[in-house]
Amino acid sequence: MPSPVLPPSQTSAQGSLTNTGATGSFKLLDVCKMALVKLGVYDPVETLEGQDAADVQAQANLLIDSWNTDRRFIYANQFWTGMLTPNLQPHLIGPQGTNGFVMNQRPVKIEDANILLQANGAPPYINAATVRCRVTVRQDKGKWWAAQLAPGIQSVLPTDMYYEEDWPNGSMYLWVVPTVAYPLEILFWTVLQQYRLTDTVFMPPGYLLAFVLSLAELIAPDFAAAWTPALDQLKRTALRRVQGPNLVSPRLGTCDAGIPGKRSGNRSNYNYLSKQFNT
Repeated sequence: MPSPVLPPSQTSAQGSLTNTGATGSFKLLDVCKMALVKLGVYDPVETLEGQDAADVQAQANLLIDSWNTDRRFIYANQFWTGMLTPNLQPHLIGPQGTNGFVMNQRPVKIEDANILLQANGAPPYINAATVRCRVTVRQDKGKWWAAQLAPGIQSVLPTDMYYEEDWPNGSMYLWVVPTVAYPLEILFWTVLQQYRLTDTVFMPPGYLLAFVLSLAELIAPDFAAAWTPALDQLKRTALRRVQGPNLVSPRLGTCDAGIPGKRSGNRSNYNYLSKQFNT
């Protein structure tokens, strides 16, 4: 199972744009120079100076770090399966995680989780005999976990999880506390990796232009450069192309204002349009 952050590639820096052959693939040094060229700070034929390159590299990695916390920039989710340790609470996940949950960076957010039943006990865990048993991930910043009056109860099969985004390791609180070493499958946000100047930037289609223009806006004050309305429009358009495929519109339903819909048994029948209860 791959780690959530790819290792940096071993390449050398170049003073000019050096396309590596893949569509939209450049070294971070090239991306930094493109951002400065957009601002008019550098001429395309100039070589990026050492201190300027180091400063823009730092800002580029700050930008990536910020993007990793925003669902609009998360282009994919990733599966990870690790073996639970019986009678352990919590399970840590990250660089110093519990055995089976060691990864370069702890997940920003865990979307879903499952206990794998009838698995063969060793990777790959998914096979013809595997059955997923849902573990509900509580996305309420600890309110559900704080309401558990007996959080230490032990049993065979956990049914719920609270994920605390500690740093540098996240904490997975399972309820009930598992007494059997079942495989736990989690689904979490894939993170964008950070780069050295010599690394090739690998991003999905559309990201590179959004990255260059967002970086240009971020560093403009540092180089006393003007951020023009034209550049701002280009950046907004590039961001919309990136963020659109990453967002899912919520499914809405209503019984008010004459719109038909299915009402659950515990839902109020108050009509906000008429200010009366429906009979």
